[in-house]
Amino acid sequence: KSDHRRQGQVDGMHEVTVERKTLLREIVGTETGLVNSAHHQAIGSMAAELAVSAYAPDGSAEAAEWKDKSANPFLICVQWHPERLAQLQPSNPFTQNIRQAFLHAVLIGKQRTQQNISSQPNKEDGTRA
Repeated sequence: KSDHRRQGQVDGMHEVTVERKTLLREIVGTETGLVNSAHHQAIGSMAAELAVSAYAPDGSAEAAEWKDKSANPFLICVQWHPERLAQLQPSNPFTQNIRQAFLHAVLIGKQRTQQNISSQPNKEDGTRA
């Protein structure tokens, strides 16, 4: 059985298995890894637009993402705490790689927003902003 609960001030730790052909697998670059855990609830049913991308050994869903990534913004949902895991294991791909992917997605989104703003006509005189 996986240790999902926090014991006092210490997170539980357990392995996760990442599904093939998922964004999470692309980001972490590995099939399995150790993550921290501090939850007492699990996902009961998944929205139709999402797919489970990682499981704990007891079968609990540990991560989810969009089924159709091309039509949606960056999304990785995880049950572990990458921000706390980074303090214990800074080079763990389940913290560091997720952080880097998120920051990259933010940068790309910001660039797209700036491009969209600059390509819209100025309301007053019809020129570009």
